[in-house]
This record gives sequence, C-alpha cells and structure tokens, in this order.
Amino acid sequence: MVLAIIMITFVKNKIIHNQELIAQELKQARIRQNISFKKASEKTGISQKYLEAMEAGEFSKLPPGIYSKNFLKEYAIFLGIDVDAILELYIEEAGEKYINKKQKFFSARIPSRINIINLPKIVKIISVFIVTIVCLFYLGIYIKKIIAPPYLSLTEPSADLVVHNNLIKFFGHSDTEAQIKINDELILMNAEGSFSKEINLKDGLNTIVVVAQKKYSQKNEIIRKIYVESEQKP
Repeated sequence: MVLAIIMITFVKNKIIHNQELIAQELKQARIRQNISFKKASEKTGISQKYLEAMEAGEFSKLPPGIYSKNFLKEYAIFLGIDVDAILELYIEEAGEKYINKKQKFFSARIPSRINIINLPKIVKIISVFIVTIVCLFYLGIYIKKIIAPPYLSLTEPSADLVVHNNLIKFFGHSDTEAQIKINDELILMNAEGSFSKEINLKDGLNTIVVVAQKKYSQKNEIIRKIYVESEQKP
C-alpha cells in the first residue's frame, strides 16, 4: 500500500514537472521576444485562451486528441524554441496519463469479476443444472439418431403375390450405411443405396424377410409372402 502511494506520488510529480517545464519555456520565449498573446494568436491562428492555457501549464483545457499536440508544435515553432524537446516532454506526459487511465480502466473491471465469483450459491447450482439439462438433451438426440432404424423400401415385389414361376427378383433401397439381408443372406448395395436379388422359390407359400440395419441401430424389416402355384400337367 505504501509502495503504491509512493509510485502514484512520483508519477503525479513527474507530470506536473513536465507541464511546468513546457509552460516556463513557452512563456520565457514569448517574453524575450516581447510578443503579446494577441499578436501570437494572430500569427499562429490559435485562440488566445489556448495560448494562455499552455503557458499556464493547463493542457487539460486544450482540445483533446491530436489538436493539443499540434497547437503546442505550432506555438513552439512560432516562438523559435526546440520543438522536438517540447514535444518529447509533452508526449512523455501524455503517456503517463494514458497509463494511469488504463490502470483505472482495469481496476474498475476487477470488482465485476469478483461479483461473479461471489454470486449466490443457488444461482451457480441453477446454472450448472441448466447446462447439464441442455447437454443431456443434445446427447439424447444424438443417441436416438444412432439407434434409429435405417430407411428401407422394397419396390419389387411391392406386395404379397401369387405366382406361377419359381424365380422372382427383389429390388429395394436403403441408407448407404445400412447392411441388407434377405432371409439372413447378406446382400450388397451400390453407392446409391439400391440392391437387387433373384430368389428361387419353392412350390407353395414362401416367406421372404428383408432386413436393413446399421451398426448400432434397430432393425427395419419388410416381409413378403409369395405363393407359388405349380402348373398342373394335363
């Protein structure tokens, strides 16, 4: 605490010292040349009140930003004094003010962070609960998508049939990630998810089960009952 007070006092005294040096240099140069404020204002185009403020070391009364630096530069050139030395003192002063302003800015933000840390316990618990619920919700959607049965469509035969031929062809579509089986026999699909298979039927009733399933999903199945009527010989 004591060290901080010493540092602040040192910086403050340094700024005041720079202001006094600049003001003294300007004032002495003007008086040596017997120049009035009115004449200096006419020659430089700077308002008399700003000239008086600079010679009084009251730079806070100057317009903000680059204007104050330009006013000081123009006045120093008019008085014929070392512009670089004057500007160096002024920039050093402005730099100290910027550091102080920056320190105040961050100091003002520290309490807000402390307030967040010191929030009531119930608010923290509610926040954690909400985050947990949201995470579980999205996890549930993801798991549901994984275990959902894949798409399966059987275009031929489109329904149960009665046929007279023992050979029939199955056509269908499914998700490309799915595995297709017809009566437990693995069937290959193309890149578009289409599959086909010729099946030899026995006379009478045939039950054909087409199953589509992904690695961790539930099954999707279609059952076709095909009855083969044998042709009676005369």
